[in-house]
Amino acid sequence: MKKSVKKLLVIGMSVMMFTIPVYANTNIGMANNKSIATVAGDYGVGFEIPGTSVATRGLGKPTDVWNISNEPYDFGGSADNSTLYTNYKFKGKTSYTITVNNDHNKTLTVKCVGAKGGNKKIKGGNSATFTVTTNKVDNTFYISFLAPSNFDGTVK
Repeated sequence: MKKSVKKLLVIGMSVMMFTIPVYANTNIGMANNKSIATVAGDYGVGFEIPGTSVATRGLGKPTDVWNISNEPYDFGGSADNSTLYTNYKFKGKTSYTITVNNDHNKTLTVKCVGAKGGNKKIKGGNSATFTVTTNKVDNTFYISFLAPSNFDGTVK
């Protein structure tokens, strides 16, 4: 019993010590092709404490699904130590075009989990556009971004 309590306390303290803010900007809403509001904070991504599988702020590997055939998906974020994940899994096509802009000075590793052809390394200050595939339109995948990171992009 004491070991369980100690483990719980250690995990709790670790979560509090390693909670790392995630920052990005997004434009919310469009009118005549111009943004009508700008919000600070991460968008389209969540994060997990490194090496723990503990998600902070209720975010982590996605469970909800976004149908790309209905609408493209924009994402962006930054983190010093945490792996970031898209907030959704994607479905609706068998071929997806992903664009990622790496605004960090270090190489960004992007992984498309559940899709073919989706592990990319993007040098600092560069952008990449690549295609990933799934076997069926109902198959899902999500994207992870390894720290350190500062990026934005789109899935179409």
